[in-house]
Amino acid sequence: MTTKIKTTLLTAFFFFGLLTGLQAQDKYEFATIIWSPQVSRLYVSVNGKEFTEEKVELSKIENVLVNTNPLLNKLNEFQDKGWEVMTVIPIGGNQVSHCMYLRKKKS
Repeated sequence: MTTKIKTTLLTAFFFFGLLTGLQAQDKYEFATIIWSPQVSRLYVSVNGKEFTEEKVELSKIENVLVNTNPLLNKLNEFQDKGWEVMTVIPIGGNQVSHCMYLRKKKS
């Protein structure tokens, strides 16, 4: 083989590999779940769309600022649909609100 043919083939293989690698990147959907125990509400946003608000009814015994059960219950719903947690962030000074960021591979 001549040098010109070798160079052309190597260049073609390089570009083919590069294009294949770019197409193989995973695509994700993202979601945010915020739990605010002060007002007993969950806020959910999927793919940057407007937040939906869910009022959570808690008994007097459950209605404490450290109760994260509503957040965990919502997380379980999302995990059953294929979502995974990326990170959890406590928000607001001495408040105990939490924000969860989730992701799911696009089908």
